[in-house]
Amino acid sequence: MDVISYKKICIFKDGEKIEKEDGIIVEKPINLYINNYYYVTLMCLPQNLKELSVGFIKTDGVIEKFDEIESISVLNEGVYINLADKNREIKRKESALTSGCGRGSVHISLMHSENLKKVESNKKFLSGDILSNVNKFNKESSLFLETGGVHSAALCGNNIIVRMDDIGRHNAVDKVIGYGLEKGIEFYDKYIITSGRISSDMVIKASRINLPLIVSHSAPTSLAVDLAKMCNITLIGFARGNRLNVYTGFERIV
Repeated sequence: MDVISYKKICIFKDGEKIEKEDGIIVEKPINLYINNYYYVTLMCLPQNLKELSVGFIKTDGVIEKFDEIESISVLNEGVYINLADKNREIKRKESALTSGCGRGSVHISLMHSENLKKVESNKKFLSGDILSNVNKFNKESSLFLETGGVHSAALCGNNIIVRMDDIGRHNAVDKVIGYGLEKGIEFYDKYIITSGRISSDMVIKASRINLPLIVSHSAPTSLAVDLAKMCNITLIGFARGNRLNVYTGFERIV
């Protein structure tokens, strides 16, 4: 599927009108079906849809492990996921609209303290390595350079393992999570870099996969900080140049 649409635009600069063709990022609704049951429509960049769907159903609480999935088919009209358990009840629970791009949502039940998963990880991260990966991350999105219309996320160990783009920062995060699940990557000693702010639902996603660290060049929200403390997750914001702010889990950063 095309991810850039070229359209005629007018630019007004210094009183002069200039007509040109410009690359605009593609946004498309993708229907997600689980065991032939319509589950949700995701507004997204139509790229890496398999990874997006896997990451989404993991962080939405549908599956715990990738091997619960029997098959995945990506078609023009949507993504079809068949679970090994054909009798699984597939129904979205009561959800709350998030602050994310594309009006994302998160199950309200996942935000209750008794349902939040506490991350188990003794991993220490070097601040210099984090900043090195952030600086690489900021230079590598060709889609952003051409269109200015995407968010990005990267799954990192010592180096960047994978990075993916989407119109929504939550979708980009789900894509790298889906990639990790499919490849059998353990998350307890990894971290995610996101190009957007860190909100509460980002923390919930991290807790669902036992991820100990989220990094952004932007800011976290107050609820994200509160939930991160409850979930034993380290939050880093304003990671730029040679500095970063650690909001929770200070002991993990050395």
